[in-house]
Amino acid sequence: TNKEEEESPMCDRPIQIAVIGDKAVGKTSIIRQWLYNDYSSSHSTTRLATYHFTSLFNGQRLFHIRIIDTPRFDDANNTDPQQEWVRMYCFRRAHLFLLVF
Repeated sequence: TNKEEEESPMCDRPIQIAVIGDKAVGKTSIIRQWLYNDYSSSHSTTRLATYHFTSLFNGQRLFHIRIIDTPRFDDANNTDPQQEWVRMYCFRRAHLFLLVF
């Protein structure tokens, strides 16, 4: 049941966090710094959503986390509805949003 799932010491389903913001604000850099303790001064534009996985244990529960590094959202350049649907899928699946500006 749902109550048993809440009380379980383990969490099987990942918490999905979408990192959103305008281009070149440092979304990918923040993710790489947090997950891999890595920083690069070079810049490359994120064109498709990229998924990163990690786990956190708070002493009682294990949380699996999926971090979604999203490309810039720009309605003005949308020319392919299918591509836009795939790109926006990550927003519909997210539990939390981290706005970087």
